[in-house]
Amino acid sequence: MLRPSWIWLVSSWRSPNAYLLRAARTERRSQMAHASYLEMRSLLAEVVGLDPTQPPIPAGPLNLPSGEPATLSVLVQGALEHRDDLAALQQARRATEARKAAAVAARVPDLSLSAYFEEEASTDRIVGAGLRISLPFFQRNQGAIAEAHAAIDRASAELESREKAIRREVFSTLSRYRAARSSAQTLAHHVVGTLTESLDLLGRSFAAGKIGLPDLLLSRRELIEGQREFIEAVAAAWVARVTLDLAVGRVPGVSDQSATRLEVFPSQVTPESES
Repeated sequence: MLRPSWIWLVSSWRSPNAYLLRAARTERRSQMAHASYLEMRSLLAEVVGLDPTQPPIPAGPLNLPSGEPATLSVLVQGALEHRDDLAALQQARRATEARKAAAVAARVPDLSLSAYFEEEASTDRIVGAGLRISLPFFQRNQGAIAEAHAAIDRASAELESREKAIRREVFSTLSRYRAARSSAQTLAHHVVGTLTESLDLLGRSFAAGKIGLPDLLLSRRELIEGQREFIEAVAAAWVARVTLDLAVGRVPGVSDQSATRLEVFPSQVTPESES
């Protein structure tokens, strides 16, 4: 009968091929991550008008987005006031209303007055006035008015639908931002820091011979996975923040916007002040 210590040793044993396979998988993930990093740098260069073959190199720490967003009601109201797509629909409805007004005005007959003065043989003077009315006299322009009225109904329906979509978009993006930021904060405070401290303790325990190599390798793998999840959570928080800026009609990353624009994060700290 095997002793418990021998049972643990047999269960924790891995063949060299298993470790080589794990190393190959790790190398593959590393290469794919590096390729994605280069692709994003090239896309960034294209967006800012640089040569995509010579992309910029991001620098600085990857910090969590700072500042609490404004309330939902303030964000929704700001989006309804500053969204360009909504403004375009409002302009289209005003244009249809102007066309209807012109069609209604065309129902009135075109009246024109004229006056004349003539002399004949230097003795007779003829003074008169005239009234001209365009035909047909009973032009009601019903077709153009009905068409303009239908266009106003369509524009109003599109505008109402867009307003509802904007309200839903602001609500959902605000919820995603709060969830992503909370998740990243949880990983930063309760996972990454704890694993780092545990790795230091395990390193000293391994040096003292209190634990074996499998325990140390397992803890290192958990640390790497935790750090990877933290980076992904921070990236998701930044994506959610940019999406929220766009949802309320604000250009992300531009600090000198018009004073009439909504400030999504009233108490936000700039990246320069964070570093």
